[in-house]
Amino acid sequence: DEDFDDSYDNLLRLQAIMGEVKARGTPDDVIDRLPTSTFREWSVTGTDTRCPICLDDYLLDDEMQRIEGCEHWFHKACLGQWLHGARTCPVCRTSVKRSRPKANASHAGPSSSNDPGPSNGGSGNTPSIPGSFMWTFGPASPFS
Repeated sequence: DEDFDDSYDNLLRLQAIMGEVKARGTPDDVIDRLPTSTFREWSVTGTDTRCPICLDDYLLDDEMQRIEGCEHWFHKACLGQWLHGARTCPVCRTSVKRSRPKANASHAGPSSSNDPGPSNGGSGNTPSIPGSFMWTFGPASPFS
C-alpha cells in the first residue's frame, strides 16, 4: 500500500505540473458529417454482417456509419462512441479527416468489407487505443 500511496502522490504532482489531461477524440461536428446509411442500403454479397466494435449482427434497418477513405463500417452509435476517444478506424487505423459535406456522402457505402483496408505499416497513421490519453498543450487541434 505504501507503493500505491507514492504512485498516487507522484501522479498528483505530475498533474500539478502538466495540467489537465484531455482525451484526443474526434469532434462531434466531424463525426456528424461522416457517411451514414442503413445496412440494407450498403450491404452487398460478401459483406460482413457483424459490427467489429460491438460484435452484434447487423439488422437490415440498423443505422451504419463509416470513415471516409476507409472500407470498414459500423453501427452508427458504436463508431460515434469509439471516435469520442479516438481519431482512427478501429480496424485499419485510417485517420478521420475534417471534410466538407458532400451531396451524396450519405449513400457512399463501401465496395467490399472483405478488403482489410490499408495497413498501418508505413501509412503514417498513429494507432489510437480507446480510453488512452495524450497530453495536449494550448489550443492546437488537428481539426482546425
